[in-house]
Amino acid sequence: MKTAKILTVIFLLATMAMAGSHTKDFKNKGGNDFKGSLPKELKLTSAQTRQLEEMRKAREKDTRFEREKLQRAKQDLRDELFKANPSLTSIEIYKSDIIDLQRKQLDNMAESVLELKKVLTPEQLEILKNRQGKNFGRQQRGDSSRGSQKQSSQKGKKSR
Repeated sequence: MKTAKILTVIFLLATMAMAGSHTKDFKNKGGNDFKGSLPKELKLTSAQTRQLEEMRKAREKDTRFEREKLQRAKQDLRDELFKANPSLTSIEIYKSDIIDLQRKQLDNMAESVLELKKVLTPEQLEILKNRQGKNFGRQQRGDSSRGSQKQSSQKGKKSR
């Protein structure tokens, strides 16, 4: 029983550490790539660009606040886990808070995509869908070359 709890704690910490390392590079980009090469790739009109920027600004404050709340909840969970005598009740509360915040992020992502579909043409949506690929729904963080490095290293592992 103790071994299972220890393994669960180690798994949670490893997962949180991996998630935390990505947020350092996020630099509050709003989770989209509508400032880089994507507008040119999609051939956005000035009206579309303006609409997308308005959508981003409308969500930016809320998403930043929710992201900060999630980071605090994860830190609170880490702190509780490393106490000499962690409270199982507190751990369950932090886990529940984290799940609720992640669910809210997922809801916001779905709403954003539905709003995006109202602005983009079917052709533009197809380009976006193909560009997102397997990373759909994941926030874009830091250097985009990291994703391609990870994919190429995974391909190397599969061939071994």
